[in-house]
Amino acid sequence: DKLADEGKDKYPAAMNSLTKDRYVDDILSGADTQEDRDEQISQVQDLLSTAGFSLKYVVLSGRKPDIKASTDGETVKLLGYKWNTELDILYPGVSELNLNRKKKGNKKPNPHPVITKEDADKLLSQVSLTRRMIISKIAEIFDPLGLWEPIKLQLKLSSSELNSIPWDKTLDPTTQVKWKKTLSKFTTYGELSAKRFPFSKNIDDQKPFRLLCLSDAGKLAGGAAIYMSKKCIDGSWSTALLCSKSRLMKGTVPRNELSAILLMTELAYIVKRSLGSKVGEVVYLTDSTIALSWI
Repeated sequence: DKLADEGKDKYPAAMNSLTKDRYVDDILSGADTQEDRDEQISQVQDLLSTAGFSLKYVVLSGRKPDIKASTDGETVKLLGYKWNTELDILYPGVSELNLNRKKKGNKKPNPHPVITKEDADKLLSQVSLTRRMIISKIAEIFDPLGLWEPIKLQLKLSSSELNSIPWDKTLDPTTQVKWKKTLSKFTTYGELSAKRFPFSKNIDDQKPFRLLCLSDAGKLAGGAAIYMSKKCIDGSWSTALLCSKSRLMKGTVPRNELSAILLMTELAYIVKRSLGSKVGEVVYLTDSTIALSWI
């Protein structure tokens, strides 16, 4: 931060990258054009070099990743996701199904690789599930943008039924069968995908984004989704999911709807603060007339 502040006049393109687009020691930045991106990278490297810092590698969308950044030559880890840089597609960063407990931060490997659903079924047939195993596996799904929030919410709703069971008690046979079917699906989650930049190529770069913010709730849970909408050169609109979030709830349906609206406004605030002047109009939508009257 100190370096970025001292170099803001000579290296203006590096300022936001180092102060706003940095997570620990990773810089996750970008630009609207290839020329601006190249200038940004050059200035970041030049500014860091003045203090003896250097980048291990630079990963660019539309190109294969640096060999230092990837274990398979196609994808890199990006905040819990797998990012295919050449195709510019995100996948859930779900690791191999492994129900062994961690020792010193690592799990004992499976006897055989678990790649297909059949592999998972074979592994699960040899295991007696506990609540701890199930909750720990659900917690491994790290999806900060909420691209696959419906899947996570279903898992959270189902796992809440286990709350009264001790952590390490073996589940009854019926519950075992139910959760073994659920956990075997983890092997197919890696087939899910989402475009990192999901908009049409003919969007009008001169126009700001419009945020469409939606909320909804039921008896047990509620959630919110933020869509970004951008006007195209031909007058049409290109719209895509930007992020979403859900939460288990215990109130009446109207009160849960109100809580979902609060969740929506908090999420919209974070998005607006992150994107700044790129956002123009913000539209909030809910189907609860009671919650609207309370507001």
